[in-house]
Amino acid sequence: MAGAATGRVALLSIRPQYADEILAGRKRVEFRRRPLPHDVTQVVIYATAPVARVVGVFQIEAIDSTTPSEAWQHYHQVGGIGQEAFDAYYDGTDTAHVIRIRAVQAAESPFPLSEVDESLRPPQSFTYLRDRRWARASWLLQRREQPEGLLQPA
Repeated sequence: MAGAATGRVALLSIRPQYADEILAGRKRVEFRRRPLPHDVTQVVIYATAPVARVVGVFQIEAIDSTTPSEAWQHYHQVGGIGQEAFDAYYDGTDTAHVIRIRAVQAAESPFPLSEVDESLRPPQSFTYLRDRRWARASWLLQRREQPEGLLQPA
């Protein structure tokens, strides 16, 4: 899956506990306050500190925009987050953007962003991985080096 993308590829910063849940297949949606453009078809998962590594990639099934209460009602069982944390995350906003996840692939050996490009930094919301960066990330996602667990702190 980490080969040629049919649409745009986005790099998302995701907290390690949620990245773990996505990779394990228990979290099948990613909740966001800001929308991803609808031409984004793949997401590269960057697990934030203390992991600070690219840990996988997934394809986007669909992106739904709705109210936070409707998002909770429809997706709480596959959202990988408790209601208190969900409510705190969406406090002060009227719209919840729900990225429906499919075809998750864990990185063979998680890697820092600097291996993709020395100037690449973790995005606040998202950033596009264009041609050269996506080609490099795609190759790194399939590279095998570390036999130990996926989410080791940096």
